[in-house]
Amino acid sequence: MSNRLIKTLMAVSAAALAAIVVTTQAQAQAGLENAKKLLAESKTIPAFKDPGPAFNAKQCMTGKKMFVIPLASQNPFNVQVANAMKDAAKLVGFDLAIWENQMQLPQWVQGMQQAIAQNYNVIDLQGGIPPAALPAQIREARAKGIKVTTTHLYDVTQKADDVDGSIKTDYTRAGQIMAAWAINETGGKVNAVIMGSDEIVPTAPFVKSIQDYLNANCPGCKHIYRNVPVAEWGTKIASELQAAMQADAGVNMFMPIYDNMLQFGVQPVRVMGKTGQVKFVSYNGSANMLDLQRTELDNRGIKIANVGESLGWVGLAGVDYNMRLLCNVQRSEVINTPLYLFDETNIRNAGVPAEYNKGYGDAHIPAFRRLWQLN
Repeated sequence: MSNRLIKTLMAVSAAALAAIVVTTQAQAQAGLENAKKLLAESKTIPAFKDPGPAFNAKQCMTGKKMFVIPLASQNPFNVQVANAMKDAAKLVGFDLAIWENQMQLPQWVQGMQQAIAQNYNVIDLQGGIPPAALPAQIREARAKGIKVTTTHLYDVTQKADDVDGSIKTDYTRAGQIMAAWAINETGGKVNAVIMGSDEIVPTAPFVKSIQDYLNANCPGCKHIYRNVPVAEWGTKIASELQAAMQADAGVNMFMPIYDNMLQFGVQPVRVMGKTGQVKFVSYNGSANMLDLQRTELDNRGIKIANVGESLGWVGLAGVDYNMRLLCNVQRSEVINTPLYLFDETNIRNAGVPAEYNKGYGDAHIPAFRRLWQLN
């Protein structure tokens, strides 16, 4: 091969490489702009969107009763949603029971059996119980004319199992907001440890939404996924995160998809001296984790962001959905609770200490009263 040909090929290769670099830089800049736009939207409290027409809830629910089985009674998320559901029932004036359990299948079965024996009109599997775990009990309930529903379980991209109704949550958008925050915080240089629990129904689409958003908007960014079952959060999250940081010293983002996982990531980051390097972002807006976020900010510790939603709003929306099902009223299959990003600029709006229903505005309270014709 002649020197002239070699030089020509080298010039072509250099030009091609330069074009790739320019294209990648343009993609990275566009991705960063997309992230900033999504973050701006997620920090704006939207107006209430009616999930259906108004109806006389008090009249319709007379003599009817609702049975709620949360995923776990010790989980702050489930507790706060359950409290809001009880408040909604008191407001309308019907019986609503919350089944206490420690996230054990036999206890879920017992709850189903009690609801069936006591002739409840609807059984709500709230906040994480997979209907596939209770097929016989669901068939028995439905055979007796009892409706079975789920609140805050499936992602909007998922098909519900064999139940009478399901009000879904936009976990996909939550994942996109988490990814956008990570991109913005690192200037498009994300090196993330994403963590979830595969046994929880929406985990797969939730994780996928984070990965897809990073891949589309953050060329060159890195991410790995680690599955930690819920029962092992207290023992395994720390070791998994520490192992990931030891394997890759450049890790700069911890992204557990359920925010009560956050607390177990603090110690390994501190032990390894990476408090200023590794940032945290998660989803749920649980009050105890918002308190952790504020405390770390006040102490100049780990920087944390949390994609929250008003759990009071979630509880009211779940009851609204179940009432519409029982009353044969038009309803939305997607929960109308907006996602809202808490960061260092607005974390104190959640309260000190944080409250499960604070920081999101209160448009939902009079709005549901109006829809239920209680005003």
